Amino acid sequence: MTPSSGRKAVAIYLNPAEIVLAEGPATVTTVLGSCVSVTLFFPQTCLGTICHGVLPNGIDQDPGKYVDQAVRYMVNFFLEKQVSVDKLVAKVFGGADMFPQMRGIRDQGTIGTQNIQAALSTLEQMGISPAVVEVSGQQGRKLVFFSETGEVFIKRVQKEQLQVAEQMLIARERNQKIKKISRQFNGFNGIEREA
Repeated sequence: MTPSSGRKAVAIYLNPAEIVLAEGPATVTTVLGSCVSVTLFFPQTCLGTICHGVLPNGIDQDPGKYVDQAVRYMVNFFLEKQVSVDKLVAKVFGGADMFPQMRGIRDQGTIGTQNIQAALSTLEQMGISPAVVEVSGQQGRKLVFFSETGEVFIKRVQKEQLQVAEQMLIARERNQKIKKISRQFNGFNGIEREA
């Protein structure tokens, strides 16, 4: 897809617990199982953001790990740019029922269900009604987000393929210290993890 501005889009792979704040054209790809991605888009200036939240609620040095914190972080990005929340187009994806054996305290549902609830309730608290909610189910999703248009393409991914990958990521998350890196691209601000 060629951005409408004519500028070349930066290709980014969004890892778990990361956020992309795109002020220029970016094509962001991520794969979700029980994790949730929220996209926010402001059509008038073609600003777009996407997160890959791993857990529903919490506070961490890395604003992308927890869904509620990631959504607030992205909304604040727009507020700093003088964009009213009622002008944002929000979309919510993911939250598959990948690990039914990992139920929350007092049977609050799977991690996927809790992530969905965190995304929807945080958006509601911030006065944003999502235009698209493509969540739940037994399959993961591969997303491609086009920051300049707000479009999201989705491909279903088999549960077995995601279980192995997600378990490896959870183990890696426990064993590694996550660092926040701010990088400045030509017209693009991003927050990433360093492995």
